[in-house]
Amino acid sequence: MFDQRAFRLFEQIIRYEKMTSGALVRKMGLSERQFQYDFEKMNQALRHVGKSEIGMRNQWFIIDPGLKTAYLEGSELFIRQEELFLGEQDRVYLLYLYTFIRQEEISNFHYQRVLHVSRNTALSDVKKVRGFCAGADVRLVYSRLSGYHLVGTERDKRVLAGRCVNALLVLPLGEVALKFVLESWGLRARLDATERILLDWQKVNRVEFVQDRQREWLYLAAFLRCRGKHAGLVFSDMERELTMQQAVYPMTESLVVDLFGMQDEMERLYVTVQVIGAQRTAEIGEHAVLLDLADRIIAAFEKLTLLTLDNKRELRRSLYDHLVPAYFRIVFSLPLVAPMTEQIKTAHPELFAFVRQALSPLAKLTGKTVSEAEIGYFTIHFGGYFEQKREARRDFEALLVCPNGISTSLMMKSQLRQLFPELRFVMADGANIPETGYDMIFFDGVCADAKTGVLSAAAIDVA
Repeated sequence: MFDQRAFRLFEQIIRYEKMTSGALVRKMGLSERQFQYDFEKMNQALRHVGKSEIGMRNQWFIIDPGLKTAYLEGSELFIRQEELFLGEQDRVYLLYLYTFIRQEEISNFHYQRVLHVSRNTALSDVKKVRGFCAGADVRLVYSRLSGYHLVGTERDKRVLAGRCVNALLVLPLGEVALKFVLESWGLRARLDATERILLDWQKVNRVEFVQDRQREWLYLAAFLRCRGKHAGLVFSDMERELTMQQAVYPMTESLVVDLFGMQDEMERLYVTVQVIGAQRTAEIGEHAVLLDLADRIIAAFEKLTLLTLDNKRELRRSLYDHLVPAYFRIVFSLPLVAPMTEQIKTAHPELFAFVRQALSPLAKLTGKTVSEAEIGYFTIHFGGYFEQKREARRDFEALLVCPNGISTSLMMKSQLRQLFPELRFVMADGANIPETGYDMIFFDGVCADAKTGVLSAAAIDVA
């Protein structure tokens, strides 16, 4: 039976067949013992489904050409549904999507069959699905008349469906699992048809999607087509107005007709939002509320940092261009891939903390918590602004006066350079202080204005 780790190793070997086992172990971050365990488990799974094992000689992999062809043509061709092993949380996502596109009344027996688990395990998984739904105001309920079904707004149900698709797609076996959900209802062909529709529409309208978002939107659109329910989508006046102002909106009318065979204003708004979230680049339409929001974020940042930002018009424009897609992602719970978030927090902890607080107007407007991934991108935005300003301005001369000797002076100079990399330091002893040629003075760790001689209230003590 294939589990996530064994299948991940199988995919990596197929993809990097010219790589030695030692190099692959280092690439995957495995220990030698983990590799041997997963390698044997992978071959056991291949034997179980009647496929050739992968051999190894002198650290080089030996792969049967037929096995590689079968995988490249579609991994579901050689992994039967009963051979698919998913963890507990993964089964929650699968059961939700299975219910989301149900084609008939669902009983516990349906869940047992699709998961290949016992009755008690299926009941336990149902409880976990209910907990998952509760976080988004959706309920999984059962009645004798309707069987298991979802209760809540259509928009909330779709938000959870999107989360399930995204969570499964990051797993080695996730895409296989998504196809099995469709296959379990006899709807596998809808995925291929949906892909053709999206590719044709992109080509005609010259719209390019981010690769990961294209795959997510493809599966979500396929599940929506299988679900076939459109009533109950609700958008606020602001959401409707902002969405209709975006450049891609006029293009989505034909896409809605191709996907759903109908014209529907709410569905068109929904599809437009998904396209905006998937686009690589987009023309941004202006909206008064978000322009004002950009001003409030800048004002909050200035208040928190005690800095006065110059050229606010330029900053406002660039911030707004970043703010609009962020607003759509937050309000409509669209995923954001941000692998650098932790590095940003580590490299710029103070700036990250200031930006988090400055974004409180955005959190208040959307009614949702701004994720750390979003904060990370705004941190890059503000950091880039300061970097441009630092490159544009001239360096300042700083006079370093230390009467305690050259060793102390050099130590102070080293520490101050770390704090103020944009300053050029000139050293002097207390007896010979030049009258001109510098912008500020550091005297034994205290900074004074060169024109007024007034010591800074924010003196830095490095002695």
